[in-house]
Amino acid sequence: MDYQWFEPGTSRIDSGSLVRIGGKPVQLTINDPRFNEQWGLAKINAYDAWFITQGSPDITIAIIDTGVELAHDDLKQKVNTVDDYNFPANTDEANDESGHGTHVAGIVAAETNNQLGIAGVCPRCEILPLRVFDAPGQGAAIDNIANAIKYAADKEARVINLSLGYAADQACSQTLADAINYAYEKGVVIVAASGNACPVDVAFGRANFSVAYPARFDRVIAVGASNPNDTRASFSSYDAMLDLVAPGQGILSTYLNNSYKSLDGTSMASPMVAGVVGLMLSRDASLSPAKVAEILRTSVTDLGTSGFDQETGWGLLNASQALLTTVSNIADLPPAACPVPAEVPQAMADPQTDQLFTIYRSLRDTVLAQSALGQKYLAIYYEQAPTLASILLTHDDLRTRTATFLQNAADEFSALLPSSTQSVMLSQELYDEANALVRDLAGAGGSSFASDITTVWQELHLDAQVGSDVKSIWNDLQPDPPPSQSSVYLPVLIR
Repeated sequence: MDYQWFEPGTSRIDSGSLVRIGGKPVQLTINDPRFNEQWGLAKINAYDAWFITQGSPDITIAIIDTGVELAHDDLKQKVNTVDDYNFPANTDEANDESGHGTHVAGIVAAETNNQLGIAGVCPRCEILPLRVFDAPGQGAAIDNIANAIKYAADKEARVINLSLGYAADQACSQTLADAINYAYEKGVVIVAASGNACPVDVAFGRANFSVAYPARFDRVIAVGASNPNDTRASFSSYDAMLDLVAPGQGILSTYLNNSYKSLDGTSMASPMVAGVVGLMLSRDASLSPAKVAEILRTSVTDLGTSGFDQETGWGLLNASQALLTTVSNIADLPPAACPVPAEVPQAMADPQTDQLFTIYRSLRDTVLAQSALGQKYLAIYYEQAPTLASILLTHDDLRTRTATFLQNAADEFSALLPSSTQSVMLSQELYDEANALVRDLAGAGGSSFASDITTVWQELHLDAQVGSDVKSIWNDLQPDPPPSQSSVYLPVLIR
């Protein structure tokens, strides 16, 4: 039998397979063909929550991200295309070119029981796409993010999801803090990803796992990622500023070209929480942001050390329990402000490693970010960074080999920089080292990661370029002129 959206008054009679309507047991099924692959929904008890409410179209959840594929069959009935906006382009269509925002939107509120794809956490809620990222692989101006937050509040969104951010050891932005306060004071609940470890940092043993901005601010619910074993996903950032965790590893959702894809990241955990907040407000629209935050913290499934712990916060998101929990006399959360009153550990200084980081940051900003092909590869890197970080954190040999390769390839990558006048040839030895590393990294990741990394490697055709000048190889690969881009951007798109 197809899934039925049961109205209030329906009573549960067992642990999840039957409900009673008018005295008659009715089996509850969901006809989205890939629903059984959505392990995260079972972990957060979304199925049980849907017996209480499936959300309301009166509750709008703003997705501040790379945009949303507006024509996706599992999203097009849920998207507000009247108020969507592209802030970098100053246009009123927030279509997605990268896939990240589309993935986030599907987790929040993909259409459910339409015999397509997947189910969303808040199936009846509305999605407001707000694009703040430039072309694929680019960052987002802090002013655009702040303006999008205020815009969402002015358009009466009740929830904002921010699956983005920048490292906690970067300068705190009061502009962003002020926007958060503006939305909060209008009754908007703001949910944000805690951040992911950077694979390059991991390779050199200097990963900073501190909760990132804007999740780090007060008045923002900071969400880390859990895995199917109910422990912190290895890439997930954590410290005393973390509120709770939600499933964020191997999460299936909507993607570009009317497709679906599994991804890892706190970016996938945050919209789980945003969707549950949508359910909570659909049931009781009078809940304040402070009450929502307190309910989420007190209704979790406890993980790890009893009560709060830095790795999983207060525990694992529990959708059904959140709908059944009430609180009273909750004071407002303190305003978001800079600096955030928490110690942020700094990476240990090492001159040799610092020099390598300078090379690779310059490669990102002055070479990859300046071409369409480079932007494509950066977008894939950002998308798969949590998976890569997880592989390096759990495979010592691959972490060591990755660090060694980055050291060995420094001269070749330096030669690509615009300031370089060097002529460096691609050696057979370096090619063989890279080829073996790509093969073994692909074998250690899931199918999505393996497909992406293998496709990129094959597209480069470096096997036929051994002995050629590396700058000539790169220039021949991407003849397109540099695209336009913003000059101020967040250094990390959290995936």
